[in-house]
Amino acid sequence: MKHYLFDSAWRIDGRSRREEDTRAPIGFGVFCETEAAEEKNAPMENDDMARIAVQRVIDAPLSEIWATWDAFGDIDKFNPGVRKSRILEGSANSGLGARRQCDLSDGRNYVREEIIDYVPQCRMTVLITEGTMPLKTAQAAVSFEPRGANSTLVRFDMSFQPKMGLIGLMMVPMMKMMMRRTIVEILDGNARFVEANAPAAVA
Repeated sequence: MKHYLFDSAWRIDGRSRREEDTRAPIGFGVFCETEAAEEKNAPMENDDMARIAVQRVIDAPLSEIWATWDAFGDIDKFNPGVRKSRILEGSANSGLGARRQCDLSDGRNYVREEIIDYVPQCRMTVLITEGTMPLKTAQAAVSFEPRGANSTLVRFDMSFQPKMGLIGLMMVPMMKMMMRRTIVEILDGNARFVEANAPAAVA
C-alpha cells in the first residue's frame, strides 16, 4: 500500500507558511540537530522560492533505503526521469561535496548537482549547480525516518526559483504540479528498486 502526504507553500516573505521542527530523524527516538535552512543553505536565500514536499512510507529498513540514495552516481537506477547518471571527475562517490551529472530521459537536458548537506542514514540535500532546465536555483532535501524494523518514511522537499522573471513566476503553479508528479515517480521508483534488490529472507 502506498502512503503519500503532500504539502506545498509559496514563499513570499522569506519564511515557510508553517514552522517545522529543524531536527531530522536518525534512528528510533534519536534526532540529529540541523541548522535552520535560512542559515545553512545560502544559495537558497531568496524571497521568491516555490516549495513542494512529498513523503511516502516504504516497506523496507532504513539502511537499505539509505544505501540506494547514498550511491550518489546511480540515481538512474530508480529515477525514471534520469536516463544516465555519473559521478563527475574529481568528485567523491558520495558525502558532502560529492558532484554528479544527470542526463534526463528526454535526451536533451541535463543537470549537475552537488551534495551540500549530508548526515548518513538521516538526510542529504542536493543543490542543482548547472544545467539546461529553466531554473535559476533549485535544491532537493531528502530525509529518512525509521517507522519500525522494516518501514521507513522518506520525505522529499523541493525548493526552486524559475528563470525568465515575471513569465517564470507565472509558470510556477504548472511547474509545481509537474515537479510533484516527478517526485512521486522518484519515490515509487525507489520503492520498487529497494524491493527488487532486497536481501533474500533466511528460511
